[in-house]
Amino acid sequence: MSDLTESLLSMGEVKLGIQSATSVGYDTQALGLMAVAVGLAAVDIALMSDLGVLWWLPLAGLAASLTIGVATISQPEIETGQNLTLAMGMDGTIEGRRDLLLRSLADAIEANTDSLAGKRALVTLATALIGFAFLLLGVAQLLPAAYDLVTKTLV
Repeated sequence: MSDLTESLLSMGEVKLGIQSATSVGYDTQALGLMAVAVGLAAVDIALMSDLGVLWWLPLAGLAASLTIGVATISQPEIETGQNLTLAMGMDGTIEGRRDLLLRSLADAIEANTDSLAGKRALVTLATALIGFAFLLLGVAQLLPAAYDLVTKTLV
């Protein structure tokens, strides 16, 4: 096996390992964000009488964040390349098998890159939706006060 082929196989294996760990990391972040969203929803519901009539408004952002979290962890698993047992059992030269493995690694790495970009976007969106829920909580608190201020000023 040439040094270049060995280097390419080694780099491909390392890249697939990194992509796999990154995918698990995004799934873990999504699960953590889901736990935060559920906790904040529980606090919102527990404090509904203190939060006023619009106490339910932040639940929209939290529910959306939970939905995005589920979508994140529901993404397909990382591609790991060709089935090695199948490749070893194929007829052909050793060079042909190496080429097949290299192409398989390259295809898996490229497919994973797109998948990981999607997971990263979903985790970012789930995080933003939790921030949006906090914004909605502020709006829910300010709207009744603003309404009272406007009605007292006009009267």
